[in-house]
This record gives sequence, structure tokens and C-alpha cells, in this order.
Amino acid sequence: MLASRFFPRKALRDHGAEFPQPDGANARATVFASPASRHANPARLIAAGGFVLTVMIAVATWTLLASLRADQIKETQGNLERQTLMLAEQIDRSMQSIELIQQAVIERVRSLGIVSTRDFEALMVDYETHRRLKDQMRGMPYIDALVLTSPDGKLLNFTRAWPIPQDLGIPQNALPAFEAFKNDPERMVFIGRPLRNPINGAWTIPIARRITGHLGEYLGVTFGTISVSYLEDYFRSVSSNQDHSISLFRRDGTVIARYPVSETVRQRSFANRPLFNDVLPARGFGTLIERGALEDRQLMVSGRNLQHYPMAIVVIKRLDDALTSWRYAAIYIAGAALIITLLIVGGATFMARKFGRNLQAQNRKLDAALNNMSQGLTMFDGAGRLIVYNDRYRDLYKLPPESLKSGIALRDVLQLRAESNTCFVPSHKSVDNYIDELLAKVKEGSPYSFISEIGDGRTIAIVNHPMPGGGWVATHDDITEAKRREESFRLLFDGNPIPMWVHDLGSMRFLAVNEAAVAHYGYSREQFMTMNVFDVRVPEEHDDLTALFRRIDDATSHEQIARHRKADGSVIDIVANMRVLNYEGHRATLVALQDVTSRKAADEQLRRTQNFLDTIIENVPVPILVKEVPPAINDVAKYRYTLINRAAEDLFGISRDYIIGKTPAELFPPEQARFITTNNGATLHSDSPLFQTDHPIDTFLNGRRLATAKSVAVRDGHCRPQYLVTVLEDVTDRRRAEQGIARMAHHDALTDLPNRTAFNAAIESAIERAEKNGEAFVLLSLDLDGFKEANDSYGHAVGDALLREVARRLQLAADQDFAARIGGDEFTVIVTGRRQPETAFVVAERLIASISDDIEIDDRRVSIGATVGGAIYPTDGADARMLMINADMALYRAKAAARGSVVFYEPAMGDQQRERRALQDELRFAIARDELLLHYQPQFKIAGEIVGFEALVRWQSPGRGLVSPAQFIPIAEECGLIMPLGDLVLRHACREAARWHMPLTVAVNISPAQFRNGDLPHQVHTVLMETGLSPARLELEITESVLIDDFSRAISILSRLKALGVRITLDDFGTGYSSLSYLHSFSFDKIKIDRAFIGDLATNRHSKAIVRAVIDLGHSLNVPILAEGVETSEQLALLEQSGCDEVQGYLTGRPEPIAEYGDLTGRIHVRPRGYAAAG
Repeated sequence: MLASRFFPRKALRDHGAEFPQPDGANARATVFASPASRHANPARLIAAGGFVLTVMIAVATWTLLASLRADQIKETQGNLERQTLMLAEQIDRSMQSIELIQQAVIERVRSLGIVSTRDFEALMVDYETHRRLKDQMRGMPYIDALVLTSPDGKLLNFTRAWPIPQDLGIPQNALPAFEAFKNDPERMVFIGRPLRNPINGAWTIPIARRITGHLGEYLGVTFGTISVSYLEDYFRSVSSNQDHSISLFRRDGTVIARYPVSETVRQRSFANRPLFNDVLPARGFGTLIERGALEDRQLMVSGRNLQHYPMAIVVIKRLDDALTSWRYAAIYIAGAALIITLLIVGGATFMARKFGRNLQAQNRKLDAALNNMSQGLTMFDGAGRLIVYNDRYRDLYKLPPESLKSGIALRDVLQLRAESNTCFVPSHKSVDNYIDELLAKVKEGSPYSFISEIGDGRTIAIVNHPMPGGGWVATHDDITEAKRREESFRLLFDGNPIPMWVHDLGSMRFLAVNEAAVAHYGYSREQFMTMNVFDVRVPEEHDDLTALFRRIDDATSHEQIARHRKADGSVIDIVANMRVLNYEGHRATLVALQDVTSRKAADEQLRRTQNFLDTIIENVPVPILVKEVPPAINDVAKYRYTLINRAAEDLFGISRDYIIGKTPAELFPPEQARFITTNNGATLHSDSPLFQTDHPIDTFLNGRRLATAKSVAVRDGHCRPQYLVTVLEDVTDRRRAEQGIARMAHHDALTDLPNRTAFNAAIESAIERAEKNGEAFVLLSLDLDGFKEANDSYGHAVGDALLREVARRLQLAADQDFAARIGGDEFTVIVTGRRQPETAFVVAERLIASISDDIEIDDRRVSIGATVGGAIYPTDGADARMLMINADMALYRAKAAARGSVVFYEPAMGDQQRERRALQDELRFAIARDELLLHYQPQFKIAGEIVGFEALVRWQSPGRGLVSPAQFIPIAEECGLIMPLGDLVLRHACREAARWHMPLTVAVNISPAQFRNGDLPHQVHTVLMETGLSPARLELEITESVLIDDFSRAISILSRLKALGVRITLDDFGTGYSSLSYLHSFSFDKIKIDRAFIGDLATNRHSKAIVRAVIDLGHSLNVPILAEGVETSEQLALLEQSGCDEVQGYLTGRPEPIAEYGDLTGRIHVRPRGYAAAG
């Protein structure tokens, strides 16, 4: 009944008619229909393969030999062409050397001035010409002879014989050269056919050249003959063997020379050969293969034209000789190919037999493998006939052993299974539809699989795989138990509260997801089924996921931390536990997921907090040390350091690795360790932090430091101490700075002496002490002499060093008395003790003496001094202010009296000081109100001619009358008024001189202060530009003191002034620190002899000698000499006798307003009522 329900009779009949029922005895164990056919085809394939290989070897051998032959010919062709190139270049150079000799002959003819044939014949027949020709061809063995002839062929000179035999003439075959030159006047060179030397009978190649004069006159012919035998010997030397020939041809194909030598070939023409007809005319060189003209065989002929001559080099090689090495190689290759062919034939025969035996063995093994499979297996051909089946298939469907036969149709197989109640088809298809659909899938090459239950309740999974060329293989797997396990898995999977899914390992697509995953991720189940694992993974982790599944294995579980994206776009952190399994025929992965986003965020926050605290502790600029307090240890001395920061490392000068884990006793000296332990014990028993003020600590590299400490015990919730934290502060540098600041407030930074603040406190203290004890003391005010000049001359660095040394000496000299620097180069000393002022006077003398010795600074010896003024308490002042004023007043009196002296205050000094200050103030106002006048004293040549005036300043004070320059000039220099005073004198003197009609000079005195301060050259240039005075009319008078202060700087300034065109006069020569080195270093325009030598010139022989020496010195230097202070005629006469150049003094004219000398200046002056000038 079952069979009739599934298989209608018509269908059975139709399908049964297609397949004959073969004998089923061997169906189960048969893989292929016929044993003979199983190995006959492979044997034929092997034989066919051997035949193909043999043919391929033959073709390859022929191809290789043909290629090698072509390569051999090409290589020989290249060698021949290189050889022809070398030979052509060599012969070309040889012939060019003959042309050089012929050109030398032509140049000699032209140098002799030969312009006619008669002169040529007359001058070219001498022995000198013969000798020159022989000398020129010496060293050129390839030149056979040199010949000179007249245009008509008369032999004039010949290198082969001297004198020339009378019967010797030009050979007949050389005559074409004369014809060629005669017929073509433009032709200069002719190469003839080979000819024999008339002397020795040797073959030669004649090269003829026309000889012309300066104007192109045809004077004669010079022949140079090349020895053919030399060329043939040369060809023999370059020919490595006898397998080829070398020939020299004319362009018309005529043989000139050949090796091997053949007299029958010489002068024979081969003009009809392709080489001369086609190759050489077209390209100038080339190689071809042709049959020989002299021998009937194939030849390789390579030729090349000479570059400068109508000749060609030809190298010929027999083709057989060229292919000699190829023939040997061909024999070896053909033999090898024959051997290989025999080996292939023998091997193919052996393999065919062996393959047959192996195939039978493989069939037996295949039968065993098929019958031991856990799945049932069948194989059908393209027509649906059974080819192979195994025992598992028959047992799976409970078929009798004799029921299945090879060749039975699929419908019949299904009928047998229906009879055994083990047949099935998909529930929605009939048997016909099933078979038709299966055959269609096989035809289109698509797998066809399904799962179904058979009549006994078992579940079978069938997979049909198409085979190439038709047919298919089907596997039948009993999955009844696996399905029950899957149902159990599905129950646990779907109801699990943990998100889970299953995805395919190949495509990574989701195969199943549980409700927890749907709820957690927000995707519907349908959305999940269209997605893959990458869709929920953040993009930057795709590569990591791919790498993980590439190395995942089936045996172990795997865990991974990843980030997933939910349906709402939010990203979560998950931990995925994975295991590989088979799911519905797929190799898949079961994944259980745990969302750890919140936990990870909390961990990250904790980590950031910990890093933040670690960073703070590590980078806080104060040292921090932490000890752990173990509950089991009560001895504080055994607590060990567990943490220190970077600042603590820097303080102690050692790495934390050395400190952590150690107790204080293991790190510090005993005293310091006890201090730390005591402090830690007190901290443990205190509810508040403990402070330790400045206390010393010993460090490893930084020595002993001073620190403050704050200690606190960190306790748990039960108030039990867990840690001891100590925060240190290194106050060493702060305390030192505070001490330094305190010292700086009361001490001079440069000299380290007490400063004005300390001095004020000290003098107040001295006053209180003296008043209390009824004692007296002395205030000494000290000022350095020459310090300002040294500071200006050598710079502030030297000045500072000078002050430091002076301070050191003063402190030593003051001994127990208080010494202070109150500013600049001003110092004070408070001298206490009895017997005043005697004691103070001794101290002052000692102070001056300490400074009087030279001071050496930077290899310079600086000499300065000191002046001291003193005031006694309480006689000269009852308070500090009055004492300072009176001590300073005494100091000014001492400096005015004599530098280096000691002066104590007297009441009269107050009036003098007030008078001096009043004069100073009046002078300042006088300059501002133009109360200063300029008087002019004339200067004359010794013969009486006026040369100029010296401008002298006068002060007409309204209250004091006429004030002497000796009185107000020092005050101006002392208080700094000399600069504006000097500027006004210079400016008014130049303005006045610019108004004079006579080109007289005006002399202006320059103060040393003007040299030291400001830019004097710039000032002078500005005044000259403003006033319009010619620079040559301005004389600047300087004293030697200018040069003494800073010699180098003074010379530089004087050079700049002289560059302006101004004249420089050395004033007061012979006084002070005169030195001839000044005259050597600078070219002065005039020297003035000081009035001190002129006043007693008539009575003092020393003055006479000095004046005469100065005058002689000036004349030797070509510098004019002016004597000032000339008041008598006797002085004038003596100066004239001594040769003095110029004079100035009361005798020749007093200093007067310039209006008094209008007749000398050429300007009529209207006397002004109040003309004033500054100067």
C-alpha cells in the first residue's frame, strides 16, 4: 500500500522501462561498472602523455638548436663587424699620416716662396729635400716611398735612391693621377691601383696629392706609397687562425691587399658582388651570407668603408667554420633529447603497469572507507542511475543486501525504501516533483538538501552535491539524536536571561538570537537575521574580530572584551564568551554576552582618580614620605617606608627604590633615625597633625639641610592607624636668603662694607653711648683722589674692582673701628676711644697710607689716594646730621688744601664753604644770563705778522665785579659746569671768527672734562656747521693732562678732530708729565711753550736751554713753536735768536674785547653795551 501510494503504476512503468535490471551480485562493492575499464583509461592516458612529451621534446630540441644556430651566426657577425671597424680605423690613420707628410711638403714649398713650376723643379731636386723626405717617413714602416714629380710626370726626388738614376721614371700605372689632376683642377688627392716599386719590385698603393702655391698654382705632385706587403703582414698579425680572410678593396671592388696572400686575386675586381653593389653604398658597413666567388660554399662576408679614403676593409669567414661550436652543441643536445625520450617511454610503460596495480588497491581501500562512514552515501550518474552506495546507506534504510544493484534507477531505489517503510519525500512535493526538481538542481550544478522524518520516526538529513560532468553524490545522516539535543539547546538558549546569539563562522551572519539579546540591543529578531556580527561591532574593532575568528578553534572556549553598538546608536562595553559548535549544518559560534559598561566606567573613574592622586603626589613640589602601620607590629622603629614622591627623591638625592621597604635606622644616622621614630610615635598618639620646626636632616647627596615637617596618621573607620604621612619642606635656601636679605639691607653689595643704613644706626648708637658715658668720638669722612679718572679711563669693571680692594684695605686699617661705604667713592669711619682727636688722626693717617700703595687690577697698576676730613662729637656737632655736614666740610677744605691730607673741622670752615657754594650758584646763573665775556689775545709770527687770536673767558659779575678765571674755572670743573661753559666758549669764538674779514685763526682751550664726557668731535663739527667757520681756522689747545688720563681714547678723539680739518695745539708743553711719546704718537699742528719758561728767559740759563731744546725739537718734527707770556723786548729778541716761530703775550697785545682789534681782523666793530659770551 505504501509503495502504491508513493509510486503510481504508470510512473513505475515509465521509469522502469528506462533502466534495465543488471545482475546485482557485485553492486554493493562495485565503484565503477567494469574492472577492465577502471584501469584501461589511465594506462592509455599515460601512453598518450608519453607520446606528447616525446613530441614536445623533439620540437623543443629543434627550436633550441635553431635558436643556438641563429645566436652563433649573430655572435660571429658581431665579431666580424668589430674586426672590420678596428682594421678600417687603423688603415685610415695610416693613410692620414701620409697626408700629414704631404702637407708638410706643401707648406715647405710655400715657405720657400715657390710660385712657378720652373722654381719648383729647380728647388726640389736637391739633397736637402731628399733628406727631409727620408726623415719624415722614418718611424712609419708602412710607407714604402715618397716621390716628388713635376705636373707632367717628371721625377724630381725619390726616397728610395740618391742620386736618382737617369733611366728611372714614373710607372705607367701611376699616370692616371696626372690625368686626374689635369682634368679636375679642384681635385687634391688621388689613390691609384697597386703598382710595383721600380727599385725593388714590391707592390705598393700610391696616394698622390696636388702641390699648390699660395695662390693655388699647380706646381707638382707628391706621391706617398703604402707597402702592400706591410698591410698583408698586419692582416696576418690580427688574424687569430686560418679560418677567415682579410682584404683591402677599392670602392670599385678591386682587390688591393689580401691575407692569405694570393697573386691570382690581386687587382681582381668583385664589383658585381652584393657587398659592393648594395650594402656598402647604402650603409657604409654591413655583413651578409652568400656563396663564395672563389669557392663554392656559404661564406659570411663583413665589410666597412674607410672614413676618409675610397677603400673598404672586407673580412670573410666560412659559415661552416662559424658554426663549428654549434655543431658540437647540437650533437650533445640531440643525444640528450634521445636519452630523455627513451627514459620517458620506459617510465610511461612502468607507470601504466604500476598505476593499474595501485588503482585496484585504491578501489579496495575506497570500498572499506565508504562502508565505514557514519553517513549513508550514494552516487548517481547524470541519468539518475545508481553507481555507488555503502553499507551504512543500506542499513540506514533497512534494505535487503540483494535489493540494491549498480545501474538501478533512483525511482526504483525509492520504491525499495517505500517497501521498507523508510522512504520520504518533502511533505509538499510528490515523488515525481521531487525527482524532477533534484535532476534540475543537479543539471544546473546547485546543491539540494532537506531534512525529513521517515516512517519509523527517525529524522534524516540528506545533502545532494552535483558532480562535474553530470550526476551527484548524496549523503544521508541520521540526526535524530542531534535534533533532540538541539531542541534542548533551543529551550536553554531562548529562555536564558543573558543575551546570546549564534552566528556562522564563514559569513559571520546571525543564525539565532535569544529574547534577552533582542531586548538588550533593541533590534528585532527579523533585523538580527539580516545582519552580521560586524554590524553590531564598532568599526575600529573589525580587524581584531576578523583576526580572532581566523585563529579560533573548536576545542576551547574564548573570551573577548569588545564594544558593541545598539540599535539606538549607543556604544556599550561587553565581555563575550564564545564556543564553536555545529548549528543546523553550519560551523557556527555560540556567544554569551555580558554588558560591563557601567562596571568599566566605574573602574575607569577609579583609575583616573588614582592616576590623578598619583600625579598630584608625584608632582607636588614638597617631599612626601609614607609608612605603612602593620597591625601586628607595635615597635614604631620597625615601620617601613612604602611610598615617597619625586620631591623626596630630589631632597635626599637617592632613588625611591633604595628607600622603599627600609626603616629610618637603615637609612639615616642614629640621631636622625631616633628623631624620626620619636616624631612618628607622637603622631600615632595624636588626633591632629604634628609640626616640627626647623631641624637638620642628613641627605645622601645634598649634605645637611634644614627642614620643617608635618606628620599625620591616616586612620580607618575604627580609628586604627593605617599609614603615617610626613610632609617635609626644605627651608635651607629660604633661611639663607633671609639672612642674605638682612645682610644686604645693611651692607654694600659691591664692597660688603656696612652701608648708609648701617652707618646711620651705628652713629646713633655711638652718640647714645658717648652721651651716656660722657665720651667723645670722631667721624672721619674719606674721599678717594683720582678714582673718577681711573673709572672713566679703564671702565666700570676696573672701577668696581678698585672699590673692592680699597674697602678691604680700609677695613684692615680701621681695625676695630666702624667703617662704612655711604656712596660712590665716599667712606666713613667712626673712631671711638679716648684721647680724641689724636687717636682719630692716627687712624686717618693709617687709612691714607693703606690706599697710597699701587693697586694691580687686570695686569694694570692703578695709583689713587685718599683725603680725610673729620668732625668731633660733641664739639663739632651734637647729632648725626651736623657731624656729617661738618666732616664733609673738613673734607672739602682738605681736598682744596692738599690731596692726601687730613683736616679736622674748624668753625671758620662753615663760612668758607658757604662762600664757595654761593660762588658756584652765581656761576650757574651767570652762564644762564650770559654774564661771561670773551677777550681775545693776538698771536704773531716772530717777524710781526698777525696769525690769529686766543679766546680767553672772563666773568663780569654784577655783585662781585671781574672774577678771575683762576677762581671760577676750578669751581666749574668741580661742580660739572665746565661742559656748558666750554660749549658756549667754542660756539661764540667760532661765530665771532666767522665774521672777520681776515682769514685769521682762533684758538680755544679744551678742558680735560670735555674729553672725558660727551662726544667732542661731534660737538665741534656741529658748531662749525652752524657758524660757517672754516675748520682750518680753528685751533683747539689741549694740555698734556688730557693724554695722561686715557692715552688711547685721547689719541682716537684727536684723530677724529683732525679728520675734520681742525688744527690741534699742545698747550703748556714742558710742564706736568711731558713725554716725547705724545709727539711720537700724534702729529700736533703747533706746540706752545709755557709762560713759566719765558718769564726768566733772560736770567735763567736752564730756561734758555729748555726753550732752545723745545724749539729744536719742533723744527725737527716740522711743527711750529709758539711762546706765550712774552712781556719784554729782551725775551722777544732771545726767542728770535733761538728760532721761535710765533709769540703771544702782553708785549704784543693784551687780552681785550675783539672790538679793540678791529684793525687786525678787518672788521669794524661797534662796541656793544653789554656783549657777553660763555667760555
